[in-house]
Amino acid sequence: MPRAKTNPLLLLFLFCLFACDKWDLEQQEFIRVELTSIDSLAMDSVRLSGRIVDLSLGQVQDHGFVWSAREELPEAPYNEAVSLGTKTKEESQAFSDTLKLAINTAYTLRAYATLDGITYFYSEPFAYQTGSGSVITLEAVYERGLEVELKGRLSGTDKGIVALQHGFCWSTVHTQPTLADSFANLGYRRNDEPFSYIFNGLQGEIPYYFRAYAVRSINFQQDTAYGEVLLFDRDLNFWAQKADLADGERLGAVGFSIGQKGYIGTGSDGGGYRKDFWEYDPQTNTWSQKADLAGGGRYSAVGFSIGQKGYVGTGYNDGYRKDFWEYFPD
Repeated sequence: MPRAKTNPLLLLFLFCLFACDKWDLEQQEFIRVELTSIDSLAMDSVRLSGRIVDLSLGQVQDHGFVWSAREELPEAPYNEAVSLGTKTKEESQAFSDTLKLAINTAYTLRAYATLDGITYFYSEPFAYQTGSGSVITLEAVYERGLEVELKGRLSGTDKGIVALQHGFCWSTVHTQPTLADSFANLGYRRNDEPFSYIFNGLQGEIPYYFRAYAVRSINFQQDTAYGEVLLFDRDLNFWAQKADLADGERLGAVGFSIGQKGYIGTGSDGGGYRKDFWEYDPQTNTWSQKADLAGGGRYSAVGFSIGQKGYVGTGYNDGYRKDFWEYFPD
């Protein structure tokens, strides 16, 4: 019986196929790395825990954690990393370390390990946002007269944020007031309880821009943070009681103003017609008596001012009067 011929190319192919497969299976060594927990310790620090699932292959040359604020898949040789060194198969599979990070920053974190320093094995990436202590402007509550109560709060104190000073700043010009404008400093603070301040000195029909602020300190670094801006533009067209007229009640008095002061006089007190005249100073909220009306007492006169002089005339005193008088305050 004739012998079948064997194709030498086929034999070569089969040899390479089985020989190469066997060599790859014998030489390939791999490990699996997991990122098991992430614990936030402070605004700028986090504790990571991981583990190497299979340590039966022998010693791990290096392992640790790698992170980046820019890369979606950070790698140990190229991005920031913490190296925890070698690990043998007799040691625990678990490992952990604390990372110092920037506050208010988004990171991608991974655990890693390498057997030969060339090939790296990584855990699944994990997105992590560090804390950011914030300043919150709660409200501006109109109280009475010229007062408004401002309220705010500082967050992040439970993570180590300390306010070296805090309070409120305001402006009638700038819509984003800062410490370069007017401000009230309420001092040092290290808790997140609401704080308040009574602002006195409002003026009607003028917009006020208020917001809370804090000069914060963490790990010996300082920054100034501001809360949301509140616009306070309430109509302050209201009455606030001032000092009573010094010499008692009267009816039908006359008044006028000269410069920054007001004047009232004459009238009837029920027992006769008055001729006394009084000056009111709004800066001191006081009355002071001036010269009596030269034309005598009267009731229901008229008065006005022109420039720096005042005028009073007419009225009634046992008859209707037509005389007119000029007052020199100097």
